[in-house]
Amino acid sequence: MIKSFLVTFIVFGFWFASEQVLADTIDITVESDVSENCDEYDIQSCLNLAALSEGDRYNIKVPKGTYTLTRSLHIYSNTTLNLKGVTLKRDKTFERGGMIVVGNPRQETGNSDSPGGGYTIGGYNRGKNITILGGIFDAGTRTENVTTLCTFSHVSNITIKGTVFKYLPKKVNNAHLVEFGAGKNVKIINCQFIGNQKVGEAVQIESAVKGVAGSDLMGKLDGTRTKNVILSGCTFTNFQYAFGTNHGCAKDIYTKMVISKNTFKQISKYAICTYNYKKAKISGNVLSGSGKRTFDSGILKLGTKDSYVKSGNKVK
Repeated sequence: MIKSFLVTFIVFGFWFASEQVLADTIDITVESDVSENCDEYDIQSCLNLAALSEGDRYNIKVPKGTYTLTRSLHIYSNTTLNLKGVTLKRDKTFERGGMIVVGNPRQETGNSDSPGGGYTIGGYNRGKNITILGGIFDAGTRTENVTTLCTFSHVSNITIKGTVFKYLPKKVNNAHLVEFGAGKNVKIINCQFIGNQKVGEAVQIESAVKGVAGSDLMGKLDGTRTKNVILSGCTFTNFQYAFGTNHGCAKDIYTKMVISKNTFKQISKYAICTYNYKKAKISGNVLSGSGKRTFDSGILKLGTKDSYVKSGNKVK
């Protein structure tokens, strides 16, 4: 199927010894030449361009509207995905996996410990410099084949801004809305997470340390830790656990964790879970509609190396 794209090239050139070294930023508006409206296949075709590139940056804009997903969208390094005004909904036929996945982990080569194969890339090397702007990820009400909505493992320099994640299952499901495993330089800014107490954690933070990761979506357990995570201006509504790490081991230590100016509503257990968070900064957050308790009682503090500095947090 031939796709057509609106492509604008912005080229930044630097000359060295008569050779031009280019860092290209390519702006793409997703289109389709087979129907009036584009679909998930057109979106994926645009995302694939970054996988074939050697360092170019892609700004991919999806036209406003609602799109049905029957399979995961795979996003690659050096990509900004603009979903402002866009709703992505899981179809009932959706295959098992996240709505958006970094790279194509099942196709990774090498010896795999993961059921189904793949997931062999370690370090922070699966994907870097990825931004998601706006959009609504709606997982619907089913639990069949619903794992974590969006998975980011072995990644660096990831920003999610102004995005809504929604999962209201009819039955209890241990999925997460977003999971970061073995990630560094992560920003989750001005996002909304909407649940119904039947899905446990909204945002799960893990490291690729043996004895910690319980998901085959993590990949290589090479000891890579998650660090330098900023959660700011987000709202969590109707969860048991809202953000953080509620299990781990002595070797699993998280540094440079900043949790500020977030609102946690109707949280039945803990708003923030800080397993071995070393000197985390927790400030300016609000806990509301979660019973008569102090903000500090909404923090699950675990691990022998756990510590945090808190200020300006309050309960409404």
